[in-house]
Amino acid sequence: MDVHGIDHLEYYAGDADQAAGYLCDAFGFAIYGRGDPATGLTGCRSVLVRQHAIALLVTSALSPGHRADEYVQRHGDGIAVMLSTGSRPESPPTRPSRQA
Repeated sequence: MDVHGIDHLEYYAGDADQAAGYLCDAFGFAIYGRGDPATGLTGCRSVLVRQHAIALLVTSALSPGHRADEYVQRHGDGIAVMLSTGSRPESPPTRPSRQA
């Protein structure tokens, strides 16, 4: 499989709205969408921000135990997920063979 680029990054934050607002004010991102339990997300709130080809999904937990809460408790706010784009492999990956 060839990797062609990054589709989007997910940034876990203590407060998704505040972090997205900062990205918009300080770096020129624009809000493209929002999600929370009312839109079908479970246990979190997300804000999608974009700037040109950069898409950043900012997510915060609404309850303890959500993976975003665990990440923020352990590391603080930061990039937690990266989704890359690429081509499909022609065949399933194989295990490397051991050379004697």
